[in-house]
Amino acid sequence: MIAILYDLLFILPLSFAVCPVADRMFTPEELALSWIPTTILTVVYLVFLIHFKSRGRKWLIGILAAVFCAFFLLQPAEDRLDLFRSHDWLFYELLIAAACFFVGLLLNRFRKARIVAVAAAVAFLAASLALKIEMGKFTVCMIVLYILLAVADEIQRRSVKEGDTEPKKHLIFVSPFLLALILLTGVLKTPDKPYDWKFVRDIIKTVQSSLIRLNEMMFPETGWDSPNPVIGFSDRGLVGGDLTKAEHTVMELRDFMDNEPYLYLSGKVFDTFDGHIWDKTDYSSLNERALDTLETFCAVGEKYSKEVLKRTAYEMEYKDMATKSFFVPPKYIPGRSGDLIVEGADLSFEDQKASRGIIDMVYYRFKRDNPLLYELLNRENTVTKEDWDKTLDYCGLTGTPGVSYEDYLSYRELISEYYLPKTELSPELKSTMEKVLDGAETDYEKLLRLEQMFKGFTYTDHPGQLPESIKSASDFLDYFILEKREGYCTYYATAFTLLARAEGIPARFAQGYRVPVGRALTVEVSSSYTHAWPECYIDGIGWIIFEPTPGYQNSSMWMTSENAGKKEEAEESPLPALKDTEEDEETEEEKPAFVIRWYQIVIPAMVGLLFILIWYALDRFIRKRRFESMTEKDKCLLLCRRNMDLLKRCRISRENGETLAEFKDRAEAVVPEEDLTFFEIYEDLLYSKKEAGEQDRLMLEETGKKLKKLKRRRKQMQASGVSDDKEKE
Repeated sequence: MIAILYDLLFILPLSFAVCPVADRMFTPEELALSWIPTTILTVVYLVFLIHFKSRGRKWLIGILAAVFCAFFLLQPAEDRLDLFRSHDWLFYELLIAAACFFVGLLLNRFRKARIVAVAAAVAFLAASLALKIEMGKFTVCMIVLYILLAVADEIQRRSVKEGDTEPKKHLIFVSPFLLALILLTGVLKTPDKPYDWKFVRDIIKTVQSSLIRLNEMMFPETGWDSPNPVIGFSDRGLVGGDLTKAEHTVMELRDFMDNEPYLYLSGKVFDTFDGHIWDKTDYSSLNERALDTLETFCAVGEKYSKEVLKRTAYEMEYKDMATKSFFVPPKYIPGRSGDLIVEGADLSFEDQKASRGIIDMVYYRFKRDNPLLYELLNRENTVTKEDWDKTLDYCGLTGTPGVSYEDYLSYRELISEYYLPKTELSPELKSTMEKVLDGAETDYEKLLRLEQMFKGFTYTDHPGQLPESIKSASDFLDYFILEKREGYCTYYATAFTLLARAEGIPARFAQGYRVPVGRALTVEVSSSYTHAWPECYIDGIGWIIFEPTPGYQNSSMWMTSENAGKKEEAEESPLPALKDTEEDEETEEEKPAFVIRWYQIVIPAMVGLLFILIWYALDRFIRKRRFESMTEKDKCLLLCRRNMDLLKRCRISRENGETLAEFKDRAEAVVPEEDLTFFEIYEDLLYSKKEAGEQDRLMLEETGKKLKKLKRRRKQMQASGVSDDKEKE
């Protein structure tokens, strides 16, 4: 019994730690806790099967065979296959629980392997904590329990003890305290927020920032803008290859005046694509970002300003990022220009050191999906000098260099030159796009159709390298849209930009960060937020960001006084109920009543009995063949042990520290003296070099028969209430 409890102590926690994880992969959600009884029954059954002797094993196997046979026969023949298919998850659960049992059993038999497993478990918990891998509380408790049991077992084995020195027994007595500790840990409520180790993270950030700044001073040519491949934002427009990500804080945004789902920060804009790489040729000194904001504001005017544009601001501070790029949100209002270099749609610092410090950013949120935007798009929007001057005054930009009305007219001429090159489509792709854009009347509707088309594609970080056969933008479109149909943001931004140009709409490829903001006042921008997107120019409106990457679409709506009531109405109006299908209207045929027939009980019982008999016969055959192959001495030793076992079954057991002679004297009070003569042979075989002969073996076999009769007689007497003394008489 000690061995059974010892194995259960280790195997059950191991199984409980592994099975819930595997359960999520195979088991339906409505049966999420079915692994608990499955695991317990499987482990307990296998433990007893391993530790029971032949007699107990044959009964366990027989019962299991009878249960499976009954389960099979109680199901109608036509439902059996469907039943097994619908319950395949149960077989996976049984298989995983059995695998955990055998692994736990091996670890118990080989202590060095268990020590290695415990070290691996500790390393796994530490790595999970460091990498912020979420695990269930129950799983963690089971792993910790296994570790504590293993440590306690090693301590018991290595410590010096007196009296009963059996380590397994000691661990069983210690285990209730460990179980109570784990139970208490499981019952206690877990804090909603984990301990953030802020002081450690602050130290790491300080060291990391110092190293990056030191690198800037010693090697100014390196950093995020270097020509070498670097994870995160860069000024390169390479398309293709697999992505590698790393968590690294590059900026901190603070004091948001308004909540926004996502903020796009553009660092680099490209205009020319050769099939593999985007390049920049627009190095105009015109401040295109500011001109774009002013054009949008002129088109919107005072009538729609509160519905389509919303002024907001935040503070930006570069952290562990060495770059000259100045990251700007859409519809940006220039706030600092003396130390910034203007290169078309891009702004940059003179050097990396100049990027340090807190920067105030002001911009207008452009609500692209406001229904009022359609009214703006369907009318002719002409920007006059009078409107332009009013907007300059309203935005506080009067007198700012590079944003005059004449600069705006020059800027409009540059848009077609740089952002609307001739883009040809293959006949096959052209036919496909005609179907996609069929019925779209305005440029904006066409762009919305393109966004919708890419939702059917697949996002992946590992699309592989682009084929060498791609030599042009047209080749890339054919490969990506007609063949590959999967990739990450640069693929979708590139395809969208090229398709928009093919429809006569100016478009450009932008790289930067897509930052989740929400209602946060402070946001740490991670290097993993790097993103690429297309920006398209709508005549008279300005540049608009589109999001073709699957899974990245988001709304820019916010509640206004005019559409609040409409939104409430829409939410209160339920969708029309689906009509019942013909199948639902049809009444199901009544199923016959469930009836158990005699053979459904008799056959499983007979199968179980048959398995018991087969096991019994096989065991007898193996034992007989093994006995025949032994030497006479080994045969006699085995017969002596069997006789000792028979005495034990007669409830006459040898006590701890008792010699064979002392045990014989005590047994003579109950057993006839002639049935105990085998003790002399047993002592000679154990403590002398005397060889046993055939005569000794025959005598031991005869003694065994007498002891079996004694065992049966004692059972009968005890069942009748006769005491040992009366039985002796």
